Amino acid sequence: MTDSRKYTGERFLQNYPGPGAGAPLALAAYPNSYKTGMSNLGFHFVYSSLAGSGRFRVERKFLGDPRGKGSADAVFFSVSYEEDLLNLVKILISLGIEPLRERRTDGPLVIAGGPVVSSNPVPLFPIADILAAGEGEGALPVIMEAVAAEGPDRSALAESLSEVEGVILPGLSESTAAASPVDPELFQHSVILTPDTVFPDMLLVEISRGCPGACAFCMATSIYRPFRTMPLERFETLIDSAIERSGPDPVKVGLISTAAAAHPEFTRMMEAIEARGAKVGLSSLRAIDIDAEKAGAIGKAGIRSVSLAPESGSESMRLRLGKNASDQTYLDAARLLCREGVTGFNLYMLAGMPGEDERTSAATEDFLSAFSEAAKGARVTVNLNVLVPKPRTPLQFMAMPGRKEIGTSIDSMKTACRAAGVGISVKGQRSSMNQARIALGSEAVGRAAVRFAVGGTSWKRALKDEGVDPDLIHAERGVDEILPWEKVFGSGRRDTLLRRYRAALK
Repeated sequence: MTDSRKYTGERFLQNYPGPGAGAPLALAAYPNSYKTGMSNLGFHFVYSSLAGSGRFRVERKFLGDPRGKGSADAVFFSVSYEEDLLNLVKILISLGIEPLRERRTDGPLVIAGGPVVSSNPVPLFPIADILAAGEGEGALPVIMEAVAAEGPDRSALAESLSEVEGVILPGLSESTAAASPVDPELFQHSVILTPDTVFPDMLLVEISRGCPGACAFCMATSIYRPFRTMPLERFETLIDSAIERSGPDPVKVGLISTAAAAHPEFTRMMEAIEARGAKVGLSSLRAIDIDAEKAGAIGKAGIRSVSLAPESGSESMRLRLGKNASDQTYLDAARLLCREGVTGFNLYMLAGMPGEDERTSAATEDFLSAFSEAAKGARVTVNLNVLVPKPRTPLQFMAMPGRKEIGTSIDSMKTACRAAGVGISVKGQRSSMNQARIALGSEAVGRAAVRFAVGGTSWKRALKDEGVDPDLIHAERGVDEILPWEKVFGSGRRDTLLRRYRAALK
């Protein structure tokens, strides 16, 4: 039967059919901790799809977790973050699975999908047998059916899957159109509640996909087009079912979206949650979407801390990068939200943006001071990340600044925060640079990940041993050459992306 063993405190929100006798064992794997994986809707989707098919015995597998060590027939990974490529290889090694595809003549199939695969699948070519690019609701059921029917027979799988949109077979069929956008009725939600996640005991519901904005650095805008929203009726059905199945403990509903308040039924969704006696959690909001009605709904729900993403304190920089929100938009949003009881703001901002200079720093100091005044009495914290160029976005061509330049940008932001009386939290540069090396990488990066995970060498040494210059991320790329992911998806949007990149540099 399908494995439904619970980790401590779990509540299952769905029943799954038992598979037939002799059904293959599939691992739903997440290349990070249990806490991170169970906070990820992509992982919930993979687990629920496998268990709901009735074709597999299913176990979950996380990094460092001793469970899920059976003799698996297939391992299905959901990969959301570039650096988790290294963890994916570590999990394969821990399972006794040869991580390099060319050395696996039989045994478990390695299958992967998720945002990282949809943006640039090429670093996974040396590792995976099957990759799913684009929106997985279309491709994953076809892949599961083929795996259940054909088993580890690679040639039979190639015959079954070679023409399927969004499916990539490294070494056999390495170009595809990403899987088509899916109906919002199929958007994802949690299927297991657990206290041990980033969002404890919270029902996560994907209320929209893509983004209504057009930021030059945003991968969601590029790979999940167009912006779509879950219908209110579907949303209400989901939360009713979750409340009914969750037992006596209260349910908290998390609205997952790049722009939750951009949903045309946002206020009614908040009212629906309140009417059922549940609490609500919000992902990041766009200031441009906040009006008096929505601020009122947020305050009435008891939300006291919100996240906004101005990215830059310079209005001109913001506009050049495609974030069409003025300084005044953020100040108005702060005032409206504070009036409704919000007492904390997290501002997501970026260091190392193209064209940063002293004027950018001065504008940022002015912006933070004005925002702090508009949010008078509220705690304001800047969460500073280094801008990482991402594939299939206008900034895929961008030369990432070096450590010294990024350090100067970070120091300027710290100075601006001190002057404005605002707190600051900074993500490390090393992580951002590793993220860029993998995000923009070729097959050699995947082989380096295997070399590093096996042990005995540093990450930079592993890259060099595979012929990858770790400093290549600091040079402009692709303006006059085909980029690795363009060999997979084609270069149909290249002219548009290049035009927007050059506009961002002006």
